[in-house]
Amino acid sequence: MALAVLACAAFWIFVEPRTQAANSVVINGKQIELEVVESFAAITKGLGERDSLDREAGMLFVLPFRGIHTFWMKGMRFPLDIIWLDDGTVVDMVSLDPPTPESPQPETHRPAVQADSVLELNAGMAAELGIKQGLKLDLPR
Repeated sequence: MALAVLACAAFWIFVEPRTQAANSVVINGKQIELEVVESFAAITKGLGERDSLDREAGMLFVLPFRGIHTFWMKGMRFPLDIIWLDDGTVVDMVSLDPPTPESPQPETHRPAVQADSVLELNAGMAAELGIKQGLKLDLPR
């Protein structure tokens, strides 16, 4: 029995690249279409290797556990606003730039508080949407 559980967990973590259908969230009156990712493979890849993200779109990472989750810009080609959420409430946020030939080491950010999900938007969208720490979002699950 334990072996079957471990096999299922390993499949979920390492193989199954689940990406849910697009969902949306309304932030201060503006609808943002979301690509929701949950699997280890999809979370690890994130928006890496993409050339862009639609202006009114984002990626929501549903993390496997509440904790201190460091995010980085490996493979990124455009700047992002990264917003850590705990039960839908903004607990930390940062804007990060992609690596460049002059600065090839990907930027990272480790929040000081625990979170259970992360929202990535195009850089500048957090300010444009009025996102601040303490804002509660009604996220799809």
